[in-house]
Amino acid sequence: MIKEKILNLGFVRRAINEARIEGTDFGVQQSQDSMERFRITVQKLHEQLKSKPVLDVGDVDKLVNERISKLLGVVDENFVVTLDKKTGLVFMGGVRLEEQQILNLRSEANAITAMQIWPMLSETLKKQAQETIFNKSTEWADVVNGKVMLYCLSLQQKILDIFKSYKPKPKP
Repeated sequence: MIKEKILNLGFVRRAINEARIEGTDFGVQQSQDSMERFRITVQKLHEQLKSKPVLDVGDVDKLVNERISKLLGVVDENFVVTLDKKTGLVFMGGVRLEEQQILNLRSEANAITAMQIWPMLSETLKKQAQETIFNKSTEWADVVNGKVMLYCLSLQQKILDIFKSYKPKPKP
């Protein structure tokens, strides 16, 4: 339908003829030439679009996500911490951590939470999130932003807790 409207440039032809009738023949040939070039260009574009495969919504979403993720910082998978709740094993970057590594990280987690700055960081972020959610929000996106702040704080605390709560295996 759009192709038909674009390719059917009758309204332009009528305007040119009306201009000719009113005695303003200035540029009529140039207008007709540029109209023909425009019609040919639109026709070529239409042919190109017909020859390309049509993307479905899932492909478009995937493409958009890829482009957006490139704008954000790249995640260093070597530092992503996961805990297998069934086995109690801790992984970093998909690689199982050795007991000595976990003990070292447990010491670091205890040191971080014992530092005077830790409650300042966590409570300031929590206060900022509450302000955003309850006082500054003017739309739903503001509430979501506040919840994201709380989620990040919770995630940091969970990572620290994974290491702080680690109990070394008894030696046989």
